[in-house]
Amino acid sequence: MNKTPYKITVERSYFQSGEYYHAPTDVAPYGQMTFSCRNSARAGSTSGVGGATEFRVYTTRDDRWLYSVVFRIVRISPYLSPDYVPTTMLTLTHTGMGMS
Repeated sequence: MNKTPYKITVERSYFQSGEYYHAPTDVAPYGQMTFSCRNSARAGSTSGVGGATEFRVYTTRDDRWLYSVVFRIVRISPYLSPDYVPTTMLTLTHTGMGMS
């Protein structure tokens, strides 16, 4: 959910394994968007899903925020600990005027 007056754009994506089931799209100000991933559609693929999607928020002409959603969900296995939790991590980087 975008709770800002700024548009959020999808910059790029990377997959170590898996693919999008529903790919992410740009998000309008105060809009919302969901995306989901799955194992590769190739027969027999059971490696789970791992990758990242990068988004950018332009707050002004010279001020912008870059953030990534990093995900790793392994195939459920009887060998996993009962305490296993799929991993999703959010990283946020600010790039302001005069910075690269």
